[in-house]
Amino acid sequence: MIGSGTPIPCAGPKARRCEPPRVALLLAISLFSAWLPSASASDGAQCEGKPPMTPLLYGADLAVADNICCHNTHWAEQSGYADRLGFYDKLGEEVTTFYDSVCGLPLFRAPVGRTFSKWRAESETHGWPSFRPEETFAENVIIKPGGEMVSACGAHLGHNLPDGQGDRYCINLVCMAGTSNGNVTAENGPLGKPLINAARSSRAPWAAPLLSLALLCFALLFLGVGL
Repeated sequence: MIGSGTPIPCAGPKARRCEPPRVALLLAISLFSAWLPSASASDGAQCEGKPPMTPLLYGADLAVADNICCHNTHWAEQSGYADRLGFYDKLGEEVTTFYDSVCGLPLFRAPVGRTFSKWRAESETHGWPSFRPEETFAENVIIKPGGEMVSACGAHLGHNLPDGQGDRYCINLVCMAGTSNGNVTAENGPLGKPLINAARSSRAPWAAPLLSLALLCFALLFLGVGL
């Protein structure tokens, strides 16, 4: 009998007593799965399943680009990689547009609102090319929860690392070393703060763990009924 301390088997004539925990767990999993946002276009296969274009500009290495941009969401090229390639010396003082290494969409245009020397100094200080919102093609770059930045083509770019001046986009050179795909509309797109991945950021950051805890308690409650 219930409460006697004798375990009830999950087979035989009394097997129905094991159904509540099973149903509860299945319900919990279903509810949590339904809560998770559906994948957006930017959450698809990295780089849309394509390799980086060849050749890449600025002496960027194709193998490094493929690894960092298309098979990674966290790691970066080595700090100072751009310096060692003489990247900044190859640009000159004029404003330069930088393109996605896979699909050729324009990602950044720099320097904007500051001198070349100040942009270079900031980038060299941090170890990677650094951009501000006003230097970013807003429709082609997406910021994910946690700060990861990806292109509209699904390539990993780097991370948003805000400082005292606001958002600062720390970008891997190998992922912005492409050439234009000839999209005139994109070339004239607006500069500004990148898109936010609304599918994941529309919910409060505490909602997921709170819901998980509630579902766990719900499942344990039903598990208790079957003991």
